[in-house]
Amino acid sequence: QEHTALDFSAQPSAFKDWHQARRLPLDGGPGSREAPSPGPLDATRLGRLLHHTYGVTLVREFPGMTMHYRAAPSAGGLYPADLFVAVRDLEGIPDGIYAYDARDHSLVVCWEGDFWPDLEAHTFDHPALAYARAVLIGTGVWQRSTWRYGDRGYRRVLLDAGHVFGNAVLAGV
Repeated sequence: QEHTALDFSAQPSAFKDWHQARRLPLDGGPGSREAPSPGPLDATRLGRLLHHTYGVTLVREFPGMTMHYRAAPSAGGLYPADLFVAVRDLEGIPDGIYAYDARDHSLVVCWEGDFWPDLEAHTFDHPALAYARAVLIGTGVWQRSTWRYGDRGYRRVLLDAGHVFGNAVLAGV
């Protein structure tokens, strides 16, 4: 099997760019040294949870590129997972679905309103949703991983998603 060199000029970004989207800054992020703590979910605890799940933990400059390391490991440092959160009845954050932008530790407004009936339908009316104020939703951007790994990138995306949600379980005291 012939090995071809990677074209780094074609490497997809590890972050989605949200042009002209409204953002809600979060507390409990990179500058906070406070670990997740038990208690009712609020905006600060949600911020800590998201940071410890998939937040940027280190930024390194290299010739021609900036590397943002995350709380969850990633095959090849490509970070193909994206994290969203559906929120309801959470003080300081309007009901809706948000993307988590780890670069500036903020929520990007995707859709506003009450989406809980749709979430319940898509989770086959799982009883846990009746008590939840926030639901983490993961997606994978296949091109971020297949750019380097080809067809094997599919497995890498699933592996990375497992690390992300493993962190959520650990941080979600």
